[in-house]
Amino acid sequence: MSKEPMLSPARTLRVLVSGVDFGWGSAGKLSSVVEALAARIAVEAIGVGTELGRPVLAGHHFTQWRQRPNPDDHFQVASLVAKTAANVAVVVLDPALATALQRAGCPVVYIDSLPFLWTDHDPLPVDVSLYCAQKTLPLSPAASRAMARVKHLKWVAPIVPATVRASRAETSTRRGDGFAVVNLGGLHSPFTGAGDHSYQQLVLEPALRALADLRCTRVVITGNIEPDAVPAGPNGMAVYPRRYPHAEFTHLLAKAEYVLTSPGLTTICELAALGRNAVLLPPQNLSQVFNGDLVATGCDPRLRIPWPDAVLRRADVRSWHREGEEHAVQRIRDHITRAAQKHPVRAFTVQELSGQINKALRRAACASPSFSNLAQDFGGADQVAQEVLALTRHTDPISNRANSTGPGTPPTTPDAR
Repeated sequence: MSKEPMLSPARTLRVLVSGVDFGWGSAGKLSSVVEALAARIAVEAIGVGTELGRPVLAGHHFTQWRQRPNPDDHFQVASLVAKTAANVAVVVLDPALATALQRAGCPVVYIDSLPFLWTDHDPLPVDVSLYCAQKTLPLSPAASRAMARVKHLKWVAPIVPATVRASRAETSTRRGDGFAVVNLGGLHSPFTGAGDHSYQQLVLEPALRALADLRCTRVVITGNIEPDAVPAGPNGMAVYPRRYPHAEFTHLLAKAEYVLTSPGLTTICELAALGRNAVLLPPQNLSQVFNGDLVATGCDPRLRIPWPDAVLRRADVRSWHREGEEHAVQRIRDHITRAAQKHPVRAFTVQELSGQINKALRRAACASPSFSNLAQDFGGADQVAQEVLALTRHTDPISNRANSTGPGTPPTTPDAR
């Protein structure tokens, strides 16, 4: 790493920032890391691609947005690096772009929030300057073999905004009566395309029914969802589909009386850092199947709503996973789509989920603990920011890297998070 560019103390840190267009989790992590950097140094963030996540990143020190170059076109990638004069790139879950930027001479800090997911069939940017893997679920033997290929690996705590950690005490106050958040996240996969409303058709109606039974009168549906894909609320319920910047979204999570969310790992970690729980809706993709395990084993399995077997069986998911993430995601989405298209299966699913969600919401309100014990530390954003400054040879004015965790060890047991 000796040839990487060095910053003078007076210079602004120019960072290429990019996240995969697969849900909104990557944008949430980028938001947290950019804010952690901005707390330490003047930052100019140059967004690359990340089209799906731009609403989440609104107002986060971004001075420009660039089209994602074709990673296989060295001229495009090298031109981007030269024109932006970036000191470093921070890339979330886009291995092809991370590898291409590194080869073009831009040092890359890669953030992998799902290291437990990978197999030999999944590409990893093994040669980047630093590979930051988020510690949550234990690694399977297949994931351990995949991660062993990474050359400059560092394990970090869950990545959440500093504002979420600072506001944790406020969540113990009385939350808004009759107000609920239903979070569907990014609702998109690069493996399956856009425009399929099957997931919304299966989960929104039972979610709204269950909330109406609990006398909720105001529901905000957050995510990458169009208003015409949202069903009307039951009598007396006002339903608002919205897209929020990251800080506003986490504020909603803190103040809502009830939270239902698709099991995206970023949202689960943010809820944990806030010291509250939620009901997990059925999974949209492969990673969300495993994310639900984190809550089921570390908090309360009754807060996770699985698909009925008529829609999706866990044994099938395990079989598909052996062929890699893309193979599994395509088949999960195919099964969800078929269930939404077949009226008997759809009607049965809506009825089944209504009862399960109702029971889970009552448990979340009355008996279940918060998600806070899912991790011992939520300072991953600070750890990544410290490493970015170290890579660019700049002193961290906040902690002087005193809290940096070093390479560490992978989470091989549920307690090693």
